[in-house]
Amino acid sequence: MSTLLAIVALVVAMSLAVVSNGRHRRVRKRLARLERRNKEALGLIKAVAARALTDRTSPPVLRSEWGEDLVALELFGWKHEGYYIEVGAYDGRRFSVTAALDELGWRGLLVEPVPELC
Repeated sequence: MSTLLAIVALVVAMSLAVVSNGRHRRVRKRLARLERRNKEALGLIKAVAARALTDRTSPPVLRSEWGEDLVALELFGWKHEGYYIEVGAYDGRRFSVTAALDELGWRGLLVEPVPELC
């Protein structure tokens, strides 16, 4: 009876080890992806600081939740004029993707379809 229990315990331990290795691999992959994203975001933040130092201007306030405003600034080459439309603008300031463009001198239209959020 004790050998049977030992075999069952061994099988259970081996199956848990296999599950743990698989889970560990998935967690390592997720952490590697997050690390790459953080490096990309850090590069964009450094670009904002470098641009502000070379232009001798204060950088625009970044308000977006996930860094979309940094991407927009880089995508449009930090131009000081242009037009934009932001759909789903919430209140126009909090989490705004286009507020940084507005501070640089762009003109735009903000659209919020939910009246309670305006």
